[in-house]
Amino acid sequence: MKKWISFLLMTGLVISSTSIYANEKNVIEAQSVEVINAQKAIDYANLIIEQAKVTSVQYALMKDGEIILSNVVSNGKEEVPVTTDTMFPIASVSKMFATSAIMMLVDEGKVDLDEPVTTYIPEFTMADERYKDITIRMLLNHSSGLMGSTKNNVLLYNDNDTIAHDSLLETLKTQVLKADPGEYSTYCSDGFTMAEIVVERVSKLSFTEFIAQKICAPLGMQNTKTPQDKFERDRIIVTYTGQNPDNSIENNNLIGSAGIYSTAEDLCRFGEIFTYNGFLSPEAIGATVAPEYAKGLWHGEEDTFAQYGLGWDDVELYPFFEQDIKVVTKMGDFNPLHSNLIVIPEHDLVVAVNVRGGHGKHALMMGAQMLVDELAKENIEFGKYISDLEQPTFTKPIDADILKYEGVYVSNYDIYKIEITDSILLYTNLDKPNNPPSIYYHLGDGVFRNNFGFEIEFDEAENGETYIQSTKIQEIDGLVPLIGTFYQAQKIEPAPIDENVQKAWDDRVNKMYILISEKYSSRLYNSPMYKLPSYNLVDGYIRNLKIIDENTLMHQHQIPQDAGRDWNKYTISQENGVEYLTTNGYVYRTMHDIPNLDEKTYTINGNGYSQYYGIKEEQVGKVLSFSITTGNGAIMVYNEQGACIYNSWINDQKDITLPENGAVMFAGDMCTNFEITIK
Repeated sequence: MKKWISFLLMTGLVISSTSIYANEKNVIEAQSVEVINAQKAIDYANLIIEQAKVTSVQYALMKDGEIILSNVVSNGKEEVPVTTDTMFPIASVSKMFATSAIMMLVDEGKVDLDEPVTTYIPEFTMADERYKDITIRMLLNHSSGLMGSTKNNVLLYNDNDTIAHDSLLETLKTQVLKADPGEYSTYCSDGFTMAEIVVERVSKLSFTEFIAQKICAPLGMQNTKTPQDKFERDRIIVTYTGQNPDNSIENNNLIGSAGIYSTAEDLCRFGEIFTYNGFLSPEAIGATVAPEYAKGLWHGEEDTFAQYGLGWDDVELYPFFEQDIKVVTKMGDFNPLHSNLIVIPEHDLVVAVNVRGGHGKHALMMGAQMLVDELAKENIEFGKYISDLEQPTFTKPIDADILKYEGVYVSNYDIYKIEITDSILLYTNLDKPNNPPSIYYHLGDGVFRNNFGFEIEFDEAENGETYIQSTKIQEIDGLVPLIGTFYQAQKIEPAPIDENVQKAWDDRVNKMYILISEKYSSRLYNSPMYKLPSYNLVDGYIRNLKIIDENTLMHQHQIPQDAGRDWNKYTISQENGVEYLTTNGYVYRTMHDIPNLDEKTYTINGNGYSQYYGIKEEQVGKVLSFSITTGNGAIMVYNEQGACIYNSWINDQKDITLPENGAVMFAGDMCTNFEITIK
């Protein structure tokens, strides 16, 4: 009996030793994989530095609530090195903070996604009765029909004034909708500022307070702030924009849309909200990652981008969806800084990448590849990635019915002309008149491809409009490629107008206007000039804007995804002999008739507009000195090309040499006085 017990004990010891050895081996192998993946991430960062004009990359990876990888890689040429604690403006990734705040209130029973916005903001009105049908859900899935982005007095240097947030409802009163609420989803920043306001109304906290108390504190996010927070601003990455010295911080004061600062590590902690860890209910998370984009006008089932959820840019990402793995992403672009957040909810994986230079898509490609490597530890393999579309080696005859697609197409960004011959299609970007047209070869069935792997076809959508439908694969060898199928532009038809109306706009061709309505701290004063488009290829249009009457231009396109975003309306008015151009809250005046500069006191008068004065020939090369005797404001000096060469708001220098053919601008609060001397 004792021998049998001894045998069992010995066997147990042998089994135990084997188990310990196996566990140690597994630990060593796991550690080895971690080291390999850490080196791979460095290699990926160097890839985008080398191939995408990126100068620095900050990234982090979180698994099961723990940061397992965090690093910074740079090109070594930056004057102020980036660290893992350097805070980036995360731009539109901020929209996920607005989304999570709304969903927290939904979980508390205080907000209903399908309730009209007017329930929570009763004074919200527009010059379009359809606004009453806009719901909270539509704010978050980009289908509200709002014109897009109201940006006046948003980007301010060293100034966290909330005027942009505070005046949005007043601005919207004069706007119409671009589409019926819910008709289709096209990127819309104003929807998230409205969501920010809803959060404030319901919670009785400012949005900054809500983020700090309800999100950052519980998740341990110590490096996430808004312009309204008090913190050491030198923790924010240094940027150089126009006449922006090192100590000047550019705030985006629409916080819920694009105004938050954070780090890659903190963004990973934030992303944990969407990994079923109890912060949000499973129902709330499920709602955010659902395919909201598919509820409205869409182009089909192709692999693509801008497949919106609630807040998310994409709720399906290649190659993960090929194995039914739900991956959601959000990108933020605030040139030259870019951010990307990617979450795999079921695998409790979050990756965040911030870059200086390049584009947010490069951050996305790197982050996606890091997730592929991490999933490989779970024996999930994706095989060879899809590669760029091959160059066409043949062309097929074109059926006569395809000829109807010839014509002019517009998006918010560009205007294109399509010409079709026997077997090829000429595709001209009219905004780049010096570039030759791109040649597309017919592959059959109305599909055309050029030598750069860009593919187009035409779609007559259910709304009666005709679109250029484009497909492009973007790749950097060694990283996950991005696949995009999207409506690139919409066909427009002639809309003949009265000859007097046409003449009114012809007379304004090449007329220069200059911005006068921004606060003195605005970034937009770096380059305040605006010139109306000078060509008209389709009757009734100027570039991509339809002529409404002799004083009004307006976008009319109806395009899902990104190409239909940010409508504008341009209105011309006259007052005291001065012509003004107003567009979405900005006011400009004609440049050619500004008065000349004199030595005297200048005062910001009743309308609060900035004042411009031309530099006379005898003043060129002389030194302008100034003092502000009452009020707050700034003086700016522009060269002949209209570039700001001096800005007193961000430059301590009080004397400036006046340039030839330049101008001086005075901006300030009401009744601010400037006294100047020229010697």
